Amino acid sequence: MTCSTEKKAFKPGETAKIACWFDNATSRTATPVAKLCAKQVYYSNSRSHRKTLTTRLAVVKGDPVAAHTSDVQAELNLPIPSKVSLTVSNCSILDVEYFIEVRLGVKGPHFDLIVLFPIILCEIPEHNHPPLYY
Repeated sequence: MTCSTEKKAFKPGETAKIACWFDNATSRTATPVAKLCAKQVYYSNSRSHRKTLTTRLAVVKGDPVAAHTSDVQAELNLPIPSKVSLTVSNCSILDVEYFIEVRLGVKGPHFDLIVLFPIILCEIPEHNHPPLYY
């Protein structure tokens, strides 16, 4: 399984496009699943104590990949909710991180293949033009 995203930084309310290529050499059908997860870490006492909370914000399933197939290409469109907080880093009491997990699930006693993409949720300007100076 090979996966890629078009970019690393997204705005809340945007859709993350994930391009995937699969080779399923097993005798079972496998289904790709993409998840958007948030990891929040709360610190106290100078970061010596912490509490970690991981939540799943969005899930999308792709079309099943038939057994004994190769070079199967798929695109998963994972919506990023518009009501999420932005990525927080460089804070002494809180870290908020986001990642996309792409999993190719095979039913039965097999191991799932997993690819993790760390992403940043931020307010990106709509225009990529430099500011005008007068």
